[in-house]
Amino acid sequence: MRRSSLALLALCAVPLLVEALCCGRSGWIPRLGLSPQATAPPAFGVFHDLRWLMVYHSSWPAFLGEAVAAVLVRGLLSAAIVHLVWPPAAPRPGFRTTLRRSAAFTTIAMVLLSPWAVVAMAGSETSLSWFFLGELLPVLFLALVLSRGGVISGWWRGVATARRARLGVADLRGGDCGRDARRLRVRVWYRDRLDFER
Repeated sequence: MRRSSLALLALCAVPLLVEALCCGRSGWIPRLGLSPQATAPPAFGVFHDLRWLMVYHSSWPAFLGEAVAAVLVRGLLSAAIVHLVWPPAAPRPGFRTTLRRSAAFTTIAMVLLSPWAVVAMAGSETSLSWFFLGELLPVLFLALVLSRGGVISGWWRGVATARRARLGVADLRGGDCGRDARRLRVRVWYRDRLDFER
């Protein structure tokens, strides 16, 4: 394996392993299901962060501080993954540019996905299945719309193609970055978004 493939594998696997270990060690066994989403593609990763953020804060200043930290960490993680999977033949923007795009996208995605994270939080406290549908359908739609977010400039222009829609559904079914890295599909996911720029 090439060095960039190993770095990508580590970047996609280590955060979810750390989250799973922290959940397991602290007794949050029901929350282990969220850990593979720690390195999910951007829109689903932001939704993962929001679900943790909506529940685990003790005050408004703590919420604000955690939100800023989530934007910075998610932006850095997304920028690093995009930087590693950028096609060698295409001119690659600098890491600072990619980081700025990723952080701006993460902020926008947090605002757009926040209402559905609240619905997810309400759904986790009740046994009403319609909460799940009320969360799932809008998040899937937004994930398709936001599929190129943070990867390229002008990501908001254009409509998702059929291929991007299939990848979005695969992401929802559990095709998160950690799992895809083992199958080496993560390059396909990000490079498909990069094809829009060419």
